[in-house]
Amino acid sequence: MYATDLKFLIPELVLLLGIIVSTVLPLFNNLQTIDSRQPYQVISLNSFSILILTSVLLLHLNNTTTYACFGMQLVSSTFIWYCKTMILFFSIISLYFMSLSFKHKIDSYNEVAPLMLTSILGVLLLTSVNDLLILYLALELSSFAVYILAVSSKPTAFSLEAGMKYFVLGALSSGIILFVLACYMSYWYDYTF
Repeated sequence: MYATDLKFLIPELVLLLGIIVSTVLPLFNNLQTIDSRQPYQVISLNSFSILILTSVLLLHLNNTTTYACFGMQLVSSTFIWYCKTMILFFSIISLYFMSLSFKHKIDSYNEVAPLMLTSILGVLLLTSVNDLLILYLALELSSFAVYILAVSSKPTAFSLEAGMKYFVLGALSSGIILFVLACYMSYWYDYTF
């Protein structure tokens, strides 16, 4: 049952594997570079190739019917497929502009690219969710990376203060969402929406 359901999650699983690779790739930068390009170009090329491979797999798995998998926790339809395609398209564009701005900050880009890919993975999971607990986890996955990205732009006191405020407000809203979900599930005895 779950083996056929994994076909639905192939783009997200490839993106997850790409996040792991783009996290580990800077560790081997000191040993020998893959080619004569600068390290940020290797990370940028890796991030682009991950997003393009995910987009190609998503385009290949075009769904014309509504499909529910993992016990109605995730749903796929033509509209969800279209939304995921648009998310990946705009993510590739934003990653391109981000790589242009981080041209001279190699260490920062090595940390930012996997975080941005993690946020994209959370948003892709958020589009196809049909379960309240998975909704909460996907929302937290996408927002956790954004908390770190908000602080990593400039290491000043204002940036750290803004990141801390963003984290505290995110934790407060996350607690409120979790409380509302717990009330809803205890009243209706249902996890789907």
